[in-house]
Amino acid sequence: KFKNGEPLFSELLKALVMAGDDDLERIRYHATREDGSLAEQIDRNWGGMASAAHLTWSYAAYLRAVWAREEFSKNFPDSLTPD
Repeated sequence: KFKNGEPLFSELLKALVMAGDDDLERIRYHATREDGSLAEQIDRNWGGMASAAHLTWSYAAYLRAVWAREEFSKNFPDSLTPD
């Protein structure tokens, strides 16, 4: 088990948060690039929105991820400070 405060825990936490932030940034880039809409999927070849457009769960999933990221920042404010 990993414990908060241990070096390996901090490294893993940073890596996971950075990966999640990268995903959110990609969604923001493609959603705002055209008309702000979200599609069901992100195309793996060119990175743009693909499949069905304006699906409610796409917006809900994005908002839940943003809210979770904000909550994480409140609970672990020092977790992403440079070493």
